[in-house]
Amino acid sequence: MSTLPSFDLLSERVAAGDRLSDLELTELSSTPDILRIGMLADAARRLRVGDRATYLRVASYACDDRLSDPIPAAAREIRITGSPATMQAALAAVERAKAAGGDRTIAGFSWGDVVRMAASAGMLATQVLSLLRSAGLDALVDVPLDEVGDPVPVLEGLRDAGFDQVRLTIERAPASERTALLLRAGALQERGEDLREGGAVTQRRPERPARQRRFRNRQGIQKLKRQAARRALETRATQPDAGGRLLEGEDVRRHGDAAETQQPRQRAGAAGLSPRK
Repeated sequence: MSTLPSFDLLSERVAAGDRLSDLELTELSSTPDILRIGMLADAARRLRVGDRATYLRVASYACDDRLSDPIPAAAREIRITGSPATMQAALAAVERAKAAGGDRTIAGFSWGDVVRMAASAGMLATQVLSLLRSAGLDALVDVPLDEVGDPVPVLEGLRDAGFDQVRLTIERAPASERTALLLRAGALQERGEDLREGGAVTQRRPERPARQRRFRNRQGIQKLKRQAARRALETRATQPDAGGRLLEGEDVRRHGDAAETQQPRQRAGAAGLSPRK
């Protein structure tokens, strides 16, 4: 049984700057009324930043890209994608991006990459962070809150290395655990654990197995083909030939499905047209 106050009361509290309790936020996260949740979130956002909305254009490049082409003028961040094989490769990628990007933000790599490179080089993770920062890296792309264990030492290491942008992510946590992780991120931000303005918390969709992705892709292709076939028949049903007669439709075979016969004359009549014989 829900113990939430009424929506009007919640709206009044949010508009007044009152922080909802963790229990209330947890209950809200399980309600199917996403429209009202969105209204509450928008009210909280407007209270914080007003009507301002910030959009960031990102130019992404693989970590082994030589960056020979000009960076798009509208891009304000260069994002290095992929995992470098070595720390030297990571530093070289950052230096290339910094040289090409000028005053743009340079972001790349994950906390897992930092840990792996530190182990490979026999160094501490904080030492790797300092080297990346010195090379020109402004932010790690992924600091997965559900994988780093205790995030406080990680955030302290980022702060000590000179990173002032922290991007927490939620990678593989099941839906039942995500609200607690988001609340934890909020608590870290309130405590000032280097989650400053410009930081973000991102929930990532769990990766589907390859077979499931291929099945969904086939479904999508079949749906697009059926839609294209229907549009073609509707067009043929309303296009007269040289003699002024409406063209008859043809059977359309769905990819992998049984044959489906469309009735262009019925469609034309439904559209308010009078087919000629």
